[in-house]
Amino acid sequence: NYFGALRNFIRMQDENRCFFFIADIHSLTTHPDPKDLHGNVKNVLVDYLAAGIDPGKSVIYIQSDVPETIE
Repeated sequence: NYFGALRNFIRMQDENRCFFFIADIHSLTTHPDPKDLHGNVKNVLVDYLAAGIDPGKSVIYIQSDVPETIE
């Protein structure tokens, strides 16, 4: 996903106030082991930061932390 998304996210954050979410709700449709969900979210966060998304320039949040996203 670096070339398809993250590279563009990094560019966008220099010109805009960006909000990036870590999708975890739609992963529930595949019946994952609940104990793996938290670790998966942490892994995506690490990937975002390592790729260059700067939390000082952008907001990173977890999809399930905002209940309105599924209304």
